[in-house]
Amino acid sequence: MVEHVLNLTIASLIVAVCFTLGNFFRRRLVAQAAAFHFLPFDFGLGAGLVAGIVFLAGICGFYRPELGWIAIGLGILCLGNPHLWSTGREVWKAHKPDTLVAWLACSLTVVALLFALLAGLPGPVADDALLYHLEIQRQYILQGRIIELPYQIYSYYPQGLEMLYGLGMLMHSDRVPALIHWFFGVFWLTATLNLGVLLRLRTTNRWLVLVLLASTPILWMEMGFAFVDLGWAFFVTLALGAVFLWNEHPHKGWLVVAGLCLGAGYGIKFSNVVFFPLVFLIFILIARQRIKSQSQGLPPIWHSILYLVIPVAFFPLPWLLRNVWFTGNPFFPFIWGIFPTHCPGWDAERTAQNIVFLHNHFGSKVKDWWDYLSLPWRVCVLADGHRLDLYCGETGFFYLGLFPSLLLWKHWSTTCKLLLIMVAGYFAFWAQATQQTRFLLPLAPMVLWSIFVPFETWLQSQPSRFIRLAVTTTGGLILAGTVLWNGCVIAERWQEFETWKLLTKQVTVETVLRDKYEEFQFYEFINANTPPQSRVFLVNVGNRTYHLHRDYFYDTLFEDFTLNQLTIQATSAENLRHLLRQRGLTHLLMAPALSLAPQFTPFAHETDRKRLQEFLNTRCRILKTSEHFVLFEIL
Repeated sequence: MVEHVLNLTIASLIVAVCFTLGNFFRRRLVAQAAAFHFLPFDFGLGAGLVAGIVFLAGICGFYRPELGWIAIGLGILCLGNPHLWSTGREVWKAHKPDTLVAWLACSLTVVALLFALLAGLPGPVADDALLYHLEIQRQYILQGRIIELPYQIYSYYPQGLEMLYGLGMLMHSDRVPALIHWFFGVFWLTATLNLGVLLRLRTTNRWLVLVLLASTPILWMEMGFAFVDLGWAFFVTLALGAVFLWNEHPHKGWLVVAGLCLGAGYGIKFSNVVFFPLVFLIFILIARQRIKSQSQGLPPIWHSILYLVIPVAFFPLPWLLRNVWFTGNPFFPFIWGIFPTHCPGWDAERTAQNIVFLHNHFGSKVKDWWDYLSLPWRVCVLADGHRLDLYCGETGFFYLGLFPSLLLWKHWSTTCKLLLIMVAGYFAFWAQATQQTRFLLPLAPMVLWSIFVPFETWLQSQPSRFIRLAVTTTGGLILAGTVLWNGCVIAERWQEFETWKLLTKQVTVETVLRDKYEEFQFYEFINANTPPQSRVFLVNVGNRTYHLHRDYFYDTLFEDFTLNQLTIQATSAENLRHLLRQRGLTHLLMAPALSLAPQFTPFAHETDRKRLQEFLNTRCRILKTSEHFVLFEIL
């Protein structure tokens, strides 16, 4: 319990630093709007600034525990910031429930957030956290600086959120990152509430939107993991909110904030590049309407465009410059053909395979017109959190309510129509590119607003009390059923990850990892039974290397690519051993069946397969075996 409280305190202090720095920065940009709007913007801008400061410290070789202690000390001082507490009170005043239904929705939202918080308290067990969100930070901490990791392709992606994770890990706690991600979820919900005011939603409906969002299974799961998708969705919502606030309170500062938030989203995830033209289109449509209504000339609009576009580069620029420094390509590993790119762990052939792999692995399930038409149904109803081919996460069927709401088109406000453009534009991209439900998270509040706003407007225009009662009752039953179904899925995930047993020490994180990942037992064996200077070659074992405390080499996506190439180049088993030892490799952990079994082997020629088999039989010694994996010592 003491450890959990300590980790939550560290995460809270980092959040306090982010808010204080962001509040100082935002007040120099804009002060127009109700005070409750400022809370998520202050945190978001501050988070981007703190991440940038940590990045500079890492580049300069100061990625050490002292940096974490400085952050903690500043966090303690920032708790005395009066703006933090006063803005929080303003948020509560603006959204305080005023009906029984609103109080119930508020209570259920708090329960969902509490259980998500509890899920994040144990150590990391989720795939991507072990693969790169935390593993890259661990490597930086071991070196005391940000270094190039040429064989870890994800290390070239922007890490605007992972920099905050590094602060917690510098305090020797890998549990803080999940809690920081949880805070991003909380502030995202706060931004969603605030935008409900701009959309003219009643307080009760704002809370209903929030409880549906907070209980969405994929969102709830993300809040317990050290992932980055909630931070990305948070900044997308902030950028959209800033544009809407600019429409309500015309001030160039809101456009600057919108641009900064778009850039911060890009500094977390490359996928955010799709939202830039969409948000820009929303801005142009709003600006066009203002020209008509106010007879403004063209120059002010061009000035406004510059205020929006130029700040986009502020937060991602350090990451792009880092990539130029390491590889010559700011967008590495993408658009290889435009820039003269160099990387010792990557080449043009692997880049081409990477693009094909990503498309086939995540975006090739949709084939014909019927697949496209049925995609919303399959995502909302048939999705399965355990299967990548079924979108790897549940959303809930309530989001299908967007289609009935289209029948009320004449009750759609201009703002909701703009939201629909955002939803349709990004969903079309998602259908082609990366079909995992977590990549739809930025759309979730937009869809819910597009359902509630037209129905609320339509109900207010209905003179018949009976119609209002019938529709309200039906909608309430559907909403209650959705929340109940979401709760059942969440309970299933809670049990699946043995969260309660982890919290009560009935099982340990190591036990969960052994049960979930077969390779973890090999990592434990390697850590305990091999010399510290060992270097392990990992082939087709999943590459979740966070708990492997030895130097290692692996192929990020094509996990047998290097072994296959070396085997083909080798003239004999002894020559293959020599090529591996030249790379400093002392051990080989692999799934032999995927390379040697005739039905799986990647080798086009039988002689290559036999050469690898001879090498394993005569130039290696078996140290440990399991159902799928074998650990060899290279002699």
